[in-house]
Amino acid sequence: MQVVAEMISVEGGGVPLQDVRVEGEIRDLMVEITTTQTYRNTESAVIEAVYTFPLPLDAVLLSLSVTLDERTLSGAVVAAAEAEERYEEAITDGDAAILLQQIGPGLYSMNVGNLQPGEVARVQFSYGLLPRWQGNELRLALPTTLAPRYGDPAAAGLAPHQQPEYSLLESLRFSLSLRVSGLLAEAAIDSPSHTVSIRPDGEGRRVELAAGRAELDRDFVLSFSYNEAQPASARYDRDGSGYVALASFKPDFGGVRDETPRSRIIVIDCSGSMTGDSIAQTRAALKRILGALRPQDRFELLSFGSQYRQWFGELVPVTEDTLARALAQVQALQADMGGTELGQALEAAYRLSGQGTAPADILLITDGEVWDRKGILQRARTSGTRLFTVGVGAAVAEDTVRQLAETTGGACELVSPNEDMAGKIYRHFLRMDSPRAEAVRLEWPATAREQFPASIDRLYSGDTLHVFAWFDEPPEGEVRLTYTLPGGRTITQPAGIVPPATDPADAQETSPEMASTLARLGVAAVLKACDDPDVGQARATQYQLISPWTHYLVVEIRAEADKAGELPELRKVPQMLAAGWGGLGSVQGLVHLSSAPIIASADMCLYEDSLEADLEPAGLESIAARTLVDALNALPESYYVPRLKLESLEDLVDLSLPPVVIDALADLVDAGYPEADVVVAYLYLVATGPSGNGLKREARRAIVVACKRHEMVLGLIEEVRSVLPYTPS
Repeated sequence: MQVVAEMISVEGGGVPLQDVRVEGEIRDLMVEITTTQTYRNTESAVIEAVYTFPLPLDAVLLSLSVTLDERTLSGAVVAAAEAEERYEEAITDGDAAILLQQIGPGLYSMNVGNLQPGEVARVQFSYGLLPRWQGNELRLALPTTLAPRYGDPAAAGLAPHQQPEYSLLESLRFSLSLRVSGLLAEAAIDSPSHTVSIRPDGEGRRVELAAGRAELDRDFVLSFSYNEAQPASARYDRDGSGYVALASFKPDFGGVRDETPRSRIIVIDCSGSMTGDSIAQTRAALKRILGALRPQDRFELLSFGSQYRQWFGELVPVTEDTLARALAQVQALQADMGGTELGQALEAAYRLSGQGTAPADILLITDGEVWDRKGILQRARTSGTRLFTVGVGAAVAEDTVRQLAETTGGACELVSPNEDMAGKIYRHFLRMDSPRAEAVRLEWPATAREQFPASIDRLYSGDTLHVFAWFDEPPEGEVRLTYTLPGGRTITQPAGIVPPATDPADAQETSPEMASTLARLGVAAVLKACDDPDVGQARATQYQLISPWTHYLVVEIRAEADKAGELPELRKVPQMLAAGWGGLGSVQGLVHLSSAPIIASADMCLYEDSLEADLEPAGLESIAARTLVDALNALPESYYVPRLKLESLEDLVDLSLPPVVIDALADLVDAGYPEADVVVAYLYLVATGPSGNGLKREARRAIVVACKRHEMVLGLIEEVRSVLPYTPS
């Protein structure tokens, strides 16, 4: 029997998302992923499950199907307005319906309507994407959760039922299996985010989660490293009566740098969402960056949250004094500046970039967790300043950081915990000095009737360049990328074009809706640059591609006796908080083993007399809660697995809880409440308060499970809160 820990929705019912399975194939520089989400209605009411979830920014949805009991139905891409109308009609008619919408770059909403009591729906969708090089690594990141974002999701176009909500108490897990073949099968493969097993699989390799399953609380990151120059690749396939080809390159200028003086403006996110892993890694990276500043440069740093702060007030020269002053502030840097007013901070940076005559670049370090992307991107386009962005954390908002870089002609680097952040930031910083290649051209072996992008206006060392082209005849042979560096040096990179598995002479002409994955990836790239809704909708429908103008829809017309007799109750699937977000646990160190007993040192002890003499109640509650959280985090795993082993007031005394708290809890025990229930209720208050954000996950889970097992605890929580001299915070 499989036991599933059911998550509880904000509406109060059980959230029916029971399982997520990820399978995929990585062939050369093309990735195809299939995700299966299993929904089960465990309630007595008809429900509509809504799940807002992320996918890679460059993902192209290729198919959607749903299995209801033993019946499998395939989805169709329909114009957005028509899809929504047909979905609502099906719901009100009592029929089953699935609606998959793209509600923003890399952001999707799954609606599973009229799921009847006991019914199971397995929703399967597949997508393709082209990964990007970062230095000598090709990095594949599959997001699994949305970290909380600053601002109003409604302003970003999300309807109330699509706006994400979060669960601190329960977990949802996924399984993963990826096959690697072609060029990348020879690379060194590693995952900085998860412990994985890698084994031979025919001529390729198989990557799976070592533990079989993992929580949906961080991006799954897979890196492929080459010690030698990365090979270019190219392939072609059928597209209707013609052919489509993809060429992928990573230009390497061989360490050539632009030595002209520049202004360096470093903008650092110190909002609350950066607490924990992200700000700790940022401090380490900034020390390396300061050491890389050149004598001919000028620089300034800005930290921001709800407000921004300029460290010097102007661009200053690189001297021993300015570097020492900056380093001192780096040492004290904390994520304690409130919200994420990214737009205000960038506006201040743009004003700085206008000082002096040297060209200016901005290095932005952030998790990108803001909803107001549109306004920020529009202003960046007109700034005239390149942004080099670094997205840090376990669940980076890639849409924000990557589009800021691409919009301004800069570059983006994503770094997750357990990666060499300082090294990656340093390498990214050096990219700011990369000269721009000139006279960039692509030479195909046949005449292309269309190419995207049509021209290559910007090319820097380390960029990932994907170019699609369409032909009337098979483009057999070699494609060449040629560019010229400042000083006149010309570089040519060739790539042999791999034909499809089926001989082109034998391949049948395909209709757009049956087009190859390569053809649909190419059309999707063109659609991203399309600003004509009518053209975009027509082509997306023709090639069955989800887009801002089209949705995926599945409807099952049910027999009259099987129709839902009432409107469904809404059940949102809550997100898990990203590991390390806001100080909630940590991703650093994938395996933590400890068997040492806790020793309460003298400086950990809190005494009622000294605290009450020197602190206001707010200070007392904060110190007591933080001290208890630190003590709980120091306990070995055996205190929490298989069950919580803190059930007496004496246990709390050993954890240095102030006597004033112990006395208040003892009064409840004297009044007849079970001692174990009182202890668990107090621990629950601490775990779910602000200070509990720093509590390690196994401690939090053990407390929640204990709360569920002690039937009286839920009713006791308010009693405990009322007798305390302060509320845990």
